[in-house]
Amino acid sequence: MTISFRKVCKNEFNKVYEVIEKSFPLSEYRTLEEQFVLMDLPYFNAMVIEDEDVLVGILVEWQLEHAIYLEHLAVNPEIRGKGLGSTLMSEYLAQAERTVVLEVEDIDTDIAQRRIGFYQRLGFTLSDVRFKQPSFQGRDEDTVDLRIMYYPKNINKDILDQVKEELLEKVYFVK
Repeated sequence: MTISFRKVCKNEFNKVYEVIEKSFPLSEYRTLEEQFVLMDLPYFNAMVIEDEDVLVGILVEWQLEHAIYLEHLAVNPEIRGKGLGSTLMSEYLAQAERTVVLEVEDIDTDIAQRRIGFYQRLGFTLSDVRFKQPSFQGRDEDTVDLRIMYYPKNINKDILDQVKEELLEKVYFVK
């Protein structure tokens, strides 16, 4: 398998959005119209992950000042169940030139613990930095308690607190 990450432009974004819709709960992604607005931000990148001409997955990242925030990584639903998620994440981390952060739900459920374990096996560390994700779809009941995970190790809490503030301001638009 030869994996490539390719940034998409607005006219290609629909195929990214289709995978997001099939892969994440409504509370974890924006409307298509909101996503199109984000495409104009210089620090927002939507990518397709391809093997030859086959869509393997999608990736959405934000190039923040203190880290790269990985908002979405998903395998194409048509080819899931083959361990591709780990492969894609490992390849992405190998190419990353800076600290990578992501968010996980701060709840004690089996799915949340499995997700945390998945990222820990890939080398991420679970931090103590917590915050509440505002609702993407405008429904207050869909706010989510989150914690930051980071890769590689040895990031101090002051930097993680700055990352949290950047997330709230630049990603969630909370002033």
